[in-house]
Amino acid sequence: LSIIMLDMDYFKSINEVYGHQYGDCILQEFADYLRSCLRTNDVVARYGGEEFVIVMPDTYKEGAIVFGERLLEASRDHVFDPKGKALRLRISMGVASFPEDAMETPSGLLDAVDKALREAKDRGGNTLIPYQSISHKEVKEILQDGGKENVAKLKKRLSNMENRTNQMLLESIFAFAKAVEVKDYYTGKHSESMVS
Repeated sequence: LSIIMLDMDYFKSINEVYGHQYGDCILQEFADYLRSCLRTNDVVARYGGEEFVIVMPDTYKEGAIVFGERLLEASRDHVFDPKGKALRLRISMGVASFPEDAMETPSGLLDAVDKALREAKDRGGNTLIPYQSISHKEVKEILQDGGKENVAKLKKRLSNMENRTNQMLLESIFAFAKAVEVKDYYTGKHSESMVS
């Protein structure tokens, strides 16, 4: 399961310049645009203000990132309200996935994708950022603060990330071995023993 959280950059200025009713029309048009881009089993919902969430079942993080980058590129060229103001929107996106990001609860996954979205906004927007358990901003802050305690904290977090990545890799190889086993029992068992 992957989640993409989107936020329209500088949407407040659309409301201020053209009015809130016009802003609502753009939100509706944007929602329709998102729906037209999705697969049949994906779900899009307005999350709040000018934020939307796309829930992508049966989608690994890599697939969600590829989809998000395509959506971001297409939305840069898309003209909203073509018969009126002809607006082009800037969009920031965050991506998080289960089980890759090791979140054990739905709210944990939402917090992770929200953190990735905030990172995208902090970098100036109009970009997609996948969730990482430690952000570039946090690394900078830890290094600026200096001290052995902060460096140890950073090393611990990086070690946790490495452990999770290694675990995911082993789980992926094991899943691949099981898929091979369905086609060829001997080769599948051999692959599984190589994982162990």
